[in-house]
This record gives sequence, C-alpha cells and structure tokens, in this order.
Amino acid sequence: MMVKSIVILLGIGVIIFMYNFEMALVTIGMMAPICILAPLSARLMQFTAKKHQKIRAEMGTIVAEDLGNIRTIKAFANEDEGLQIFNEANTNTFLMGRV
Repeated sequence: MMVKSIVILLGIGVIIFMYNFEMALVTIGMMAPICILAPLSARLMQFTAKKHQKIRAEMGTIVAEDLGNIRTIKAFANEDEGLQIFNEANTNTFLMGRV
C-alpha cells in the first residue's frame, strides 16, 4: 500500500512539474502527508473495527444465552444477575462504539 502511494505521488509529481513548477511544489507538499498517513489510519480503523465486532459478538452471545434459558433464570430467580451481566456487556459495547 505504501509503495503504491509513493509511485502515484511520483507520477503525479512528474506530470505537474511539466505544467507548472509552483503548483507541483504545493501539490506534493499537501499529498506527501496524506500518502503517509492514509495507510496508518486504515490499519487503526481495521483494528478498532475488529475489536468492536468482538465486543458486539460477546453481547449477542449473552443475549442469546439469556433468552434461551429464560425459564431457568426465572426458576432460580437470577434475573438480577442476568441483567447485570447484560448491562456490563451493553456498556462495553457502547464505550467501544464511542471510540
């Protein structure tokens, strides 16, 4: 990804230098940081998305277990414990989504 960005940057630089020297300097000055930061930003977003998906999957598992075992939960009067586990998972999902 980084090599592709550098090749594109050099190609654009050569073409713009042929037309206008000052415009080439401004363009390269603005594109260089973008070409360097774009792959880093993509990696960070991918890492965050995977982490968020994992937390959402954990919450879904908790909900599925509680709904599947609702009679058992009621029979042993564990509604408060199940609610507390769900609230913790829900809070974790919410906090991860805010990042």
